Amino acid sequence: MDVTALTEMAHREYQAGNYANAEKHCMTLLQHDQQNVSILLLLSSIHFQQKNFDKSMQFSTMAIQVNPDCAEAYSNLGNAYKEGDNWLKHWRIIDMQ
Repeated sequence: MDVTALTEMAHREYQAGNYANAEKHCMTLLQHDQQNVSILLLLSSIHFQQKNFDKSMQFSTMAIQVNPDCAEAYSNLGNAYKEGDNWLKHWRIIDMQ
């Protein structure tokens, strides 16, 4: 499997709004490397665009577990909380920092 080509394809599908195909490629990549923060962030974004905020939060949290210094993961998580009407949880996360 060409990881670079599949990653690029997943990003192209996401940018084109083909979220199902983008997710499929990401899940294939994740099977080979569950610590791939870039793919976890892309999955978070895919689910955010589909308004599946719980799944978006799940993938953002996974990215944070792999790399606690990843600002984009915290941003994605906060946006998903905000859009999912989870303001109280959102503010608790900010308050903890």
